[in-house]
Order: sequence, then C-alpha cells, then structure tokens
Amino acid sequence: MRDDARTGPLTFGSGRMGSKDPVGISGRTSTVCVYAGDHVPGNQLTGGGIRMKAYVLINASPGRALEVAKKMEGVGGITAADAITGEYDVIAVCEAPDVNSIGSLIVDKIQKIDGVFKTVTCLAVK
Repeated sequence: MRDDARTGPLTFGSGRMGSKDPVGISGRTSTVCVYAGDHVPGNQLTGGGIRMKAYVLINASPGRALEVAKKMEGVGGITAADAITGEYDVIAVCEAPDVNSIGSLIVDKIQKIDGVFKTVTCLAVK
C-alpha cells in the first residue's frame, strides 16, 4: 500500500457499498480509497484486458483475525489474505475485471464472512 504525499488517499465512499444506510444494518462499515499504484495487466484467461487490483484492509472481531484470513482462502477473486499486525487485522489482495466487480466481491463475499467488522478498500491505479 502506497501513500503518495502529493496525491494521498482519496476517500470516495463510506458505508456499505450499494446501501442507502451509511453504517448498514449490521453496524459494519467500509471505506474505499484510491492510491496511485499498479493495475494488473490482463492475462490470456481474461482476453488480455486490464484487470483491477485492490487491497482490502479488514478489521475483524476480537480474536478472529486468523479465522477470517483462513475463510478467504480459495474464494474466487481473492488472490491472497493474511492476518497482520497494526491498525488492521487482515489484508486481502483482490483482482477483478472492473471496479464494479471489486465492489461486488467485497459486499457479496468479504463482508459476509463471519467475523469481518469493517473493511477499507484501496484500489491500485496507474
């Protein structure tokens, strides 16, 4: 994750993505940040187009970080997930064809994992 002092992170969304309730019924929240970074060149499976890459920073319920990271293994679109130290408990690397697909991955898969409390999504762009 990079924080370019010139551009810095730009928060363009807060609350559950696609929800009119900024906190959501479960009390979970999410924030999306855009950082100057890298896009993922497409491969032969995607027809050579550009794929979006995102880093999802996750706050887990107390004592559940390892469990949350383990539950992400093998989930389509999530290329890596690790329990980490610091302000966040888990970091996941996600790839999808476009921003809307990244959003769907986060709302439909990551936020529905038991033990996920809050997500911050950082899209890699270049």
